[in-house]
Amino acid sequence: MQVVVKKSFFDVFQSYRNLGFEEKLSQVSRDDVERALAKDYLSDSDLIALLSPLAKEYLPFMLKKSYFLTRKYFGNVIFIYAPLYVSDHCVNACLYCGFSVFNKFKRRTLNYDEVRKEAEILSGRGIKHVLLLTGESKLVGVEYICNVVKILKEYFDEISIEIYPMTEGDYARVIESGAEGLTVYQEVYDPVIYDRLHVFGPKRDYLFRLETPDRGARAGFREINIGALLGLAPVRKEVFFTLKHAEYIYENYPHVEVAVSFPRIRPIHGKNSFSFDIYDVSDEDILQFVAVARLFLNRVGINISTRETKEFRDNIMLLGPTRMSAGSSTYVGGYSEGKTDGQFDIADSRSVDEFVEAVRSKGLCPTFVNWVKEL
Repeated sequence: MQVVVKKSFFDVFQSYRNLGFEEKLSQVSRDDVERALAKDYLSDSDLIALLSPLAKEYLPFMLKKSYFLTRKYFGNVIFIYAPLYVSDHCVNACLYCGFSVFNKFKRRTLNYDEVRKEAEILSGRGIKHVLLLTGESKLVGVEYICNVVKILKEYFDEISIEIYPMTEGDYARVIESGAEGLTVYQEVYDPVIYDRLHVFGPKRDYLFRLETPDRGARAGFREINIGALLGLAPVRKEVFFTLKHAEYIYENYPHVEVAVSFPRIRPIHGKNSFSFDIYDVSDEDILQFVAVARLFLNRVGINISTRETKEFRDNIMLLGPTRMSAGSSTYVGGYSEGKTDGQFDIADSRSVDEFVEAVRSKGLCPTFVNWVKEL
């Protein structure tokens, strides 16, 4: 797909190098917040004002505005999907990830018959949109991914991928096989912290990962979902760059449907602590970030996964999210073996049917397909 981009997102990121973000946050006044809340279109200074700790005092109004904007642009729909992990082999050493090569456990890559078995079970539960996940390993090269996608197309209406960054050409092959959506989390926008957390492996290449959404958009993905793993770096600054990155994709790739996620770091299965500093992210913080995302980018999709508790997901459901996972397993082969926790511990363990009932109890419409296919 021929798209001319005058400035890369790294150029955009670098333009804020001397912003003094923490100082800007501390200087926000009530007048700044109130002016931002009165606007339909927000500037960078408005975005910083609404991300400030001071803006929490206005959270009820922000959430009310987010509620009405969500209903205006998305109706009463919550799109439901489920993740499908097919491999936990990985050559990267990422300090926060359960798949890190540092972690010693028996690893597994599903063969095609096992993939089919997982797909049969998951589709039998009503899921029509599946998110395919792997670690990064030569065992899960582009040919394997394409073959898995072709199998999944027999069972699901929509397939998205959340795997290692690929070249534009390899993404084109995956799209040709049947994938339509790309999820890629930068994990950390702060390059210094990024370097510290990624000890070795191809994921150490900060710039190649940062430019992954561009390659996916040029290859032809219809949907791109981005985010940062909250807790790894100063949180409000990370959310600022997540939303600026989403804005950049909108402006440069108008054919792409953009979504953002605000995942909080979860314990690695079998471990209770990390070997690095964790930045606190409260429930109130996530509520604020969801509201700000809706006010800054009215039409952006907002994803809340089973990393969050069922109580929190039920409470936030009406206030901005448009897509949520259900009946999830982060374990390779987890649906056929009845195991849930793999890459990280999930917090909402409800079945698909139980989650659908929770959505309906809020007066919302659970929907399993995000767009109507062309005839």
